Amino acid sequence: MALRRLRFLDPLLRSYLETEGHRSLTTGLFAELEIERGVEPAGAFARIVSGDVLFYTLPGFIEPGVLSPTYSRTESCERSRCTTCPSAPIRTRGTSEGTRPS
Repeated sequence: MALRRLRFLDPLLRSYLETEGHRSLTTGLFAELEIERGVEPAGAFARIVSGDVLFYTLPGFIEPGVLSPTYSRTESCERSRCTTCPSAPIRTRGTSEGTRPS
């Protein structure tokens, strides 16, 4: 299930980063991106970005409207059995469903 989700989301994320990622760059990184795109446009953002910039860019990717038309957690995740999806009920040994351990 997770591998299928990854195969689905990877191209969407890469496309989003190439088209919208520049909005999160500093002036210096934006100039570097333009140079990199001049050499090889495909994957330029992924080649120049650091982890902190990627992390800063991700909220735009998960906003409703970016994923909603093609992907939602409820469509791809069986809530009753999923333990990794944020929308799944919290289950911990010794607690009731939907409650957090103390």
